[in-house]
Amino acid sequence: MSVRISEQEVRLDDHTTLARESNGSGIPLILIHALSMDSNFWMHGVFERIAAATSQDGVARKVIAYDLRGHGRAADAPPAASAEQLAGDLRTFCLVKQLQQVDIAGISYGGAVAQYFAIASPDLVRSATFIATTAKGVPAFAERASMAEAQGMDAMMDPSMSRWFLRENLDADTAGVQYARKQLRATSVANWAAAWRVLSRVDSLERLGGIHAAVLCLAAKEDTSTPPAFLERIAERCPRATLRVVEGGMHFFPLEVPEATAVELLAFLNGLEAPK
Repeated sequence: MSVRISEQEVRLDDHTTLARESNGSGIPLILIHALSMDSNFWMHGVFERIAAATSQDGVARKVIAYDLRGHGRAADAPPAASAEQLAGDLRTFCLVKQLQQVDIAGISYGGAVAQYFAIASPDLVRSATFIATTAKGVPAFAERASMAEAQGMDAMMDPSMSRWFLRENLDADTAGVQYARKQLRATSVANWAAAWRVLSRVDSLERLGGIHAAVLCLAAKEDTSTPPAFLERIAERCPRATLRVVEGGMHFFPLEVPEATAVELLAFLNGLEAPK
């Protein structure tokens, strides 16, 4: 099936973001990228595979990816202050786009945004997928902010890339690795520091029981940043959660194994739509 992807600038309360949208229909899947990345994160195989698949009704799926505050086209927005604010940005995005119900999927930083959004906007969320993320910030996150402020972004390159990718993919310099490295180099210290401080204050674990939408928790076996145990802890708190683990990638596994990532997302979405 041919997939057409359009781009549109969307004005939110205090900034403009970029949305990439497929030509499908039905309840859209909104993809939320990782820290220091942008909506292009999903354009390395995940977005296209999902958009090319059909729903249980036989229609092409609508997929949307957008740039978070402080990232991509929204890099000049006022810096991120909290996960609540980022979830509010997403709600405004849905209202501007006149989306009455959505499926959401976020990775890492985007996964934290997805949690806060699912908690705060149950009226909009049919399902939520939390990918390689955490529900509880740690002091090390804030330390990464301070380190960049003291040493600059060049000092962030090697430790970040080694957390995000398997050594074999770093050595092969895959397209996903090249994209992430380019994004990291383009990230300002201010936006990097703001995002890590937001993530350090994430504290949604004890509120996940309030998410009554269907939830998929997706982890990578080799991920040392947010190992499967992190996602299992999230799944245990959500009343309607499923945990799935993929192999062949680390923290940014959608860039390393996009087909396996898309397969899991599609199986989850198809399960929501299967005749009861």
